[in-house]
Amino acid sequence: MEQLPTVEETTASADFIIPDSSTRILTDDEVNTLDQNTARYALNEIYARRGRKFKDQELQNYFNGKSWYVGTIEPDNFDESSLTAIEKENTKKLDLRRNGKTVTAGATLPNAGYIKYFQDEYIKLGHQDVHTGGGHIKAMYGKNLGYGVNVYGRIYDRGDYYEFVNINLYTPYLYDSKPTDYMVEKTSEEDHDDYHGSYQLSNGKWVIYGDSDSKHSYVFYTGSIYMRKDAVIYSGRYSEPYEYKAYKLKDIIDDLSYGYWEISVYILELDENGYIKTMANQEWG
Repeated sequence: MEQLPTVEETTASADFIIPDSSTRILTDDEVNTLDQNTARYALNEIYARRGRKFKDQELQNYFNGKSWYVGTIEPDNFDESSLTAIEKENTKKLDLRRNGKTVTAGATLPNAGYIKYFQDEYIKLGHQDVHTGGGHIKAMYGKNLGYGVNVYGRIYDRGDYYEFVNINLYTPYLYDSKPTDYMVEKTSEEDHDDYHGSYQLSNGKWVIYGDSDSKHSYVFYTGSIYMRKDAVIYSGRYSEPYEYKAYKLKDIIDDLSYGYWEISVYILELDENGYIKTMANQEWG
């Protein structure tokens, strides 16, 4: 039988290993000070608060002895989505620790599945030099400028980052051959005569580009993308490029989080985890 966790208990927290693990995100350092067994009980304490029962009889007996525990949900019926963002983050950290791993920065961040596309030259060339934005932005970011993003879904605060759901990442539509006059004409009509041209990529593909209308774009990823909380969004008018200004994402997040409207932005910069650091937005606001 495993030894039950031994912790210093105060009167206020006599029945808990970590009394506030459901109301604040635990630091990496404090989780790493726990031994594996204590981390195991601390992890399941979060589930127990939610009324989950346990298949492991030792765990069940342990929580049955707690004055606050009321087990009403069978293990197979427990819905993980009932956990808050804070609880989900803490369960990830405690699960790493109970398995003997050290929690490090970024260890519990979800995988940015779209990062592989940004490392693919075929995709990267799609928007290169099409949208120039402000002159100073192009000078700063050069060839990185141009991964298109349609933001029209919900934005969720995940503790250390924001999750944007229902996102399309796109480049202009890619053609196998040089566009015909008919193709160009149709693009111009559908883009309300806002047609700019076509050009050939280094991989032999061709693009027709008009305005930012996604009808002429190639969507290469649909799903969630992740934003750092210190991310910056450049906003301004293309006709007055030097009026582009940098805003902290957190300063405009309330306006975007309602999900009632759409903005089109361009991803400029990612961090080592594939989380977005910098974006540019034309005609925003």
